[in-house]
Amino acid sequence: MNNQIQKLLASKNSDPVEALAQYASDITGVQLGPKQRIMVETRLRKRMIDLSLKTFDEYFSYFSANAETETQNLISILTTHHTFFFREFLHFEYIAQVLPELLKEIEKRPNPVLKVWSAACSRGQEVYSLAMFFDHHFKRLGTKATYKILGTDVDTDSVKVSANGVYLRDEIKTVPLNFLANHWSKGTSEIANFVKVKDSLKNHCEFKTLNLQTFKVSETGAPFDLIFCRNVFIYFTPEQIKIISQHLTESLSSIGLLFVGLSETLPRADLKLSSPSPSVYQKISEKRAQPQSAPGPQTRPTTPNVAPIKEPAPTLSVAPAILKVLCVDDSISILTLLKRALTPQTGFEVIATARHGLEAKELLKTIKPDVMTLDIHMPEQDGIEYLRQSFGANHPAVVMVSSANRDEGNLAIQALELGASDFVEKPTLHNFEKSGEELRAKLKQAYQLRSSTKTSSGLKTVSSLDKSFQQKLQIQDPEHHLRIIVAPTSQSLKIKPILREVTARDKSPSLIVFWEGKPEDIKKANSDLGLTEMISTTQCTSVKFGLKLGGSFSQFFQSIFSITSGRTLSVFVMAEISALAAGKLKTVPSGSQILVEDFGLDTPPIHGMTDQVPFTSYPYMSDQYFFTKSNHKKEKAA
Repeated sequence: MNNQIQKLLASKNSDPVEALAQYASDITGVQLGPKQRIMVETRLRKRMIDLSLKTFDEYFSYFSANAETETQNLISILTTHHTFFFREFLHFEYIAQVLPELLKEIEKRPNPVLKVWSAACSRGQEVYSLAMFFDHHFKRLGTKATYKILGTDVDTDSVKVSANGVYLRDEIKTVPLNFLANHWSKGTSEIANFVKVKDSLKNHCEFKTLNLQTFKVSETGAPFDLIFCRNVFIYFTPEQIKIISQHLTESLSSIGLLFVGLSETLPRADLKLSSPSPSVYQKISEKRAQPQSAPGPQTRPTTPNVAPIKEPAPTLSVAPAILKVLCVDDSISILTLLKRALTPQTGFEVIATARHGLEAKELLKTIKPDVMTLDIHMPEQDGIEYLRQSFGANHPAVVMVSSANRDEGNLAIQALELGASDFVEKPTLHNFEKSGEELRAKLKQAYQLRSSTKTSSGLKTVSSLDKSFQQKLQIQDPEHHLRIIVAPTSQSLKIKPILREVTARDKSPSLIVFWEGKPEDIKKANSDLGLTEMISTTQCTSVKFGLKLGGSFSQFFQSIFSITSGRTLSVFVMAEISALAAGKLKTVPSGSQILVEDFGLDTPPIHGMTDQVPFTSYPYMSDQYFFTKSNHKKEKAA
């Protein structure tokens, strides 16, 4: 290390960023060249803020004076930590198919242990994903073997996070419920939003700092039956890849498999490797059974032509090459995103869509999907009522895809108890890649579970972890909140169910409908909906909550915000309002929730828009917003 520090100090010249990037690259092997320049600068700036330093030259001087201690910080901020639980689920599918035959060989050993190495484990998500996966399948197969997982990373701080096993609750929501089981416990007091892995998994895992560029096979406890080195080689040069791959190959057992990222390949001829599946490798001429068709980016596994280890060990159902999906949602945008996520290239085909439960029920008389996605908030018949009336022994597997937060209220638990296999919070354009992978994994697991347990009931039991996070969506201080709807008078019939739902709530915040239309049409819309006609802006301050007003957009909208100053505002814009009205929406105070009715991904953007949703989702979305705001104020006050 000292020689590298001397080299760094001598190479600074006029570009401290380049010098520091090269230094980190020399140590870790991670390529930090011109293409990564912006990323390097961004991450260095975050460190500079912590140290109250303003320029890269100042940071370089600080680093020069504290190189021995600051090197680890530099490595930590410049190595990539992008990962999540059960990433690249196709690999888990492949292992599930070959696992029975692997275990038959491992059970012959004096000490029957499946040895696994996660060779770039980052913050531990891959390690604990594997642990949950093996816990589930070892119990399914009834094997006498156990498993041990080694997680290593070049970043010491990441290794510490892994060993600690504490994550934000939202991180493990991506885990399919059948793997989640009861392996996690809820934090308390200041870490109430976190979960900690239980010893049922942790006792199978070990973590250590290790540099893939310099490690020796003897350091790891090789040989391993499974090695995961995924999405790492994209940061190395071809020569580095060849050397590291050779060392990893030497670390494999005679039946071992090496997994790299789905977008990565290795030089098989040079390394004397065969590839039973895309991104999966094994030593040439090593004898082992493998599936007739192995999964890759565009293929799905089939059941291996082998007998289960023991009878009557439950076997995995043979899934069709393409899972047929019925998507039920009243959001045009969400249906579009679901079709993008569920393609034949990913092993799915959306064969039909429905806007609500009654339409889905009719479709199921003529089509036979393998799985279904189901929204909660829909017109005519919502997802909960659909499950209550229609889910039965012959119904396809159901995964809820909803804007409802899994922890708020009891909607998620109701859906699971009524038959749904799992729950996914709706994808957006911003999280589409991650949400799409989560959805595909959960749909596949839902199909497997449904095929093996054809019952008319749902899970009936929900994990203690899910129950511990449940919170009632009850709005505090309703007089401090205000709902505003902007709509043409032609949309009055759509507003009726919104009014019905918010009126049913206890102490619901006041609501004002600002109409675009002729005075006589506004008067009729107010009368039809039972709204009090707005004759002045001061009316909305006369009642603390529960007031329902209807008034002219052009007459009252711009002046309302001076009267309602200090209230939390949720604004819903319905249908196609005029360009003049869209311009006036710029006067809505910053920080307000502005939801626009969903007309698909091509919905014209509105200034300050936070999301686009179907009109049926507005009551829940505004409640969720008020609930979050109220809690935030309480936390700040505390």
